[in-house]
Amino acid sequence: MRYRNEAKTMESNTSYFSRRAREELFAAIRADHHRARRAHLDMAARYDELARSTEFQQPQPAPEFVAEDQQVTEHIKIYV
Repeated sequence: MRYRNEAKTMESNTSYFSRRAREELFAAIRADHHRARRAHLDMAARYDELARSTEFQQPQPAPEFVAEDQQVTEHIKIYV
């Protein structure tokens, strides 16, 4: 049982896409109609492709120069 004060961790893109691929595969296995089965298999393949494409990508750090850019600072002052 989860307590309310426990922090929930966010699932990574790779984990999410892999999980969704498995779920779609199992949905295809349970599907009664061949069209539904085909749709679930197509979605499973798409999620698997996304999982494989995001597996080795690293998040890019924000550029340091943005905070000091005069033009950006002026635009921020307008909205504050």
